[in-house]
Amino acid sequence: MFCDTAKARARGITGGIPHDPGLTGRALLVLGLLLLMPVSSSATTPIYKCFDKNLGLLYTDEPCKDGELLNIRAGDADPVAVARLERARDALDQGAAQRIADERRAAAQRVSRSVVRETGRTKRV
Repeated sequence: MFCDTAKARARGITGGIPHDPGLTGRALLVLGLLLLMPVSSSATTPIYKCFDKNLGLLYTDEPCKDGELLNIRAGDADPVAVARLERARDALDQGAAQRIADERRAAAQRVSRSVVRETGRTKRV
């Protein structure tokens, strides 16, 4: 889109996406919910409850000294929760797409305003 990226950066146009703390929080929430969903292969993986060197709890799939083997049985996923998660994921995707479109539109407007200003300066000279 730009021939000179240094000029684009000077105008505040960077092809990157700005950091949005709200979006990041929502993405982490969705990711956390996805990780909580049972996976068929994880049902057979043993989980051990151990203590790390600072006596903090540590859950791992590798046996450890004085570790306790946990009896975890994955249940069936709640269809209502799965549907809610899918709706949240779709809303997140739509919001991200809208934000990207808004950023691109704003960048194009900044470029067109600067071109108009530069064109006006050259005509006066």
